[in-house]
Amino acid sequence: MVVVPGRRSEALALGLGILLGGVAESGLKALFGRPRPVQRFPDALADGWAYPSGHCLGIALAATLIVGLATPKARRIAVPVLGGLVVLVMWDRWFMAAHWPSDTVAGVLAGCCTAAAALALAPLVWFSPRG
Repeated sequence: MVVVPGRRSEALALGLGILLGGVAESGLKALFGRPRPVQRFPDALADGWAYPSGHCLGIALAATLIVGLATPKARRIAVPVLGGLVVLVMWDRWFMAAHWPSDTVAGVLAGCCTAAAALALAPLVWFSPRG
């Protein structure tokens, strides 16, 4: 992996976010074990547990990491665009009857929390001066 010098904590935040997001999704699904709603479209079958929505967790995680690592100027564009994308994914998961509305909200909250944890933990990791 190529890391720009001086940006190691940002790269670590991305890696931690992916790791923490996967752990959060698997752990919460195993903990709650909530079944999915009746499928509206037979060709779009979703399997596994419903709570929380992994799609919503992933998009909220990515959006929060992008906004958290962006420059202030880039945030002005990123926040409304990524916020709209998160809402679109939430709507899609509900419309396709893959999740209950509360599954999508929980996924977004879990994604934002795991991204915030990754952004907070990454600067605490010490790197040796030699690289």
